[in-house]
Amino acid sequence: MRIDVSADSFDILQGYSRVLLQQGRPILDRDWNEQTSIVLHQLRALTRAIYGQHGGPAGGECGFVPILGVGSTIRLRKGWYSIDGLLLSCGDDWDYMEHKYFKPAEMASEKTYLLYLEAVEREVTAAEQETLLDPALPGVDVAARGQISWRVNHADWLTDPKDPASINAPASCRHAIEQANAWLEFKREKQVAPTVELPVELQTMLQDLAKKGSNQLLRAEYHSEGIWKLSTDNAFALFAIDSPEERLVMNNITIRLGVLDSWIPKAGNFVELLTEENVRFNEAGELLEITDIVTPDRNSLESVDRQTITLSGDLSVDNQFRFARVWNSREDVDHEDGVMPGDYWQFASRDSAPDFVGAKLRRPTRVYAPLALIRTGADGKPLPDIERFQRIVVPRWREIDDVDFVDS
Repeated sequence: MRIDVSADSFDILQGYSRVLLQQGRPILDRDWNEQTSIVLHQLRALTRAIYGQHGGPAGGECGFVPILGVGSTIRLRKGWYSIDGLLLSCGDDWDYMEHKYFKPAEMASEKTYLLYLEAVEREVTAAEQETLLDPALPGVDVAARGQISWRVNHADWLTDPKDPASINAPASCRHAIEQANAWLEFKREKQVAPTVELPVELQTMLQDLAKKGSNQLLRAEYHSEGIWKLSTDNAFALFAIDSPEERLVMNNITIRLGVLDSWIPKAGNFVELLTEENVRFNEAGELLEITDIVTPDRNSLESVDRQTITLSGDLSVDNQFRFARVWNSREDVDHEDGVMPGDYWQFASRDSAPDFVGAKLRRPTRVYAPLALIRTGADGKPLPDIERFQRIVVPRWREIDDVDFVDS
């Protein structure tokens, strides 16, 4: 969760059915958020009970069905599909290779690929969606929005999903289904955050950061290869990069502060540069140190909400970075087995005392569903014999006139 919340308090093990407000008591953001999470959990559990781990409706409404289009291209059919209780909508029939936010790799000749659907639940703020700002409330950030982002990708077909070297085409349809189910179960296991303790080194560093302010939100997030990034003062908020295509100096970026002008980064902080794909799918970006800050001209309407930042390294001419997150520090700390990029600890600090008690490592929601096996010919184009894995669910029903009635 990359937004300014007092706590992420929903816990499925508590078994709560709703939040009850009491008269004369303060209402916090955590109350609203937990009520929403409780209802969503119940709705998604019901959806899973109907459609299983993944499935779609009958009657031609099942979406994301791979079909062979003109010129041997793979197209995905319009409709909707459920993965682990999340509802995904494919608005129009579209070419698989023409995803708006994601470019799949080209398929090689005479190979077998698994086509799969990936979905991520994330938070959207005004840095991405300016319509979330109300013109009647200038300078005030408002509630964020939850969003499900999805993309379709392909991977080499594996006999054993835990062994990347075990590439082998299935011997039969039943064999293919069993392998797809094993692949899906392996993916599901990977989405559960491991139970690991917050490293003592990170606790010490976060305590030092907490001393700089009384009430704040702290975050420690794993970046890559033993690198952790730490933040306070909501420094993990998302900033939009201003006119990236017009950049002249390759180690400079200008961010739009918007309503976040009280959280201006400082020299010595770190900037994580992110593409639109990185943001939509909760992926790590490029982490660079801030070496200098140019104070904006408060007398110019064009630059009053802009902040120019000099970075420790140059960016490529064709970079696609569109957003930035700011971190107080980057720390090299050995991680426990099973920790993945994006895993994080987040908790409130009140009166300079971080609440480490009961802190749990969290992992952003990411779910998968196998769609089909795609085989390619000598020219690298998909062959017509697509083996699909979509599950189409039809609720059982009968017309009332089909029922035999007996007079009592």
